[in-house]
Amino acid sequence: MLQHWVFSLHFFTFFMLLLMLLSGMLHIALGLHGAVARGAAHAWSDAGVSVVVLLMCGGYLGLAARTTYGESFWKVALKTAGLVVLLYPSLVLYRLFLFFVVHWLT
Repeated sequence: MLQHWVFSLHFFTFFMLLLMLLSGMLHIALGLHGAVARGAAHAWSDAGVSVVVLLMCGGYLGLAARTTYGESFWKVALKTAGLVVLLYPSLVLYRLFLFFVVHWLT
């Protein structure tokens, strides 16, 4: 049980650090090009960041699960695909939560 808890703690630490890093890099890149005010560019970049985050998290999750639990490649790949599919709604809900927190606090 403790092994699962430590694994999930490490995974979500990676997930949050990745979100912060990519969001910061995207904000700097769009800010330098003056594209922050354009809604279409922001919507495209938002979808792109979501896909990149999911792919990177899937890769990290697969490698970490295989190393931690020592299961076969196909078993880990199937579990990882299922968890990444479940991670997307979590990502959307997390960002919605952050939106409302920022909205209510400002």
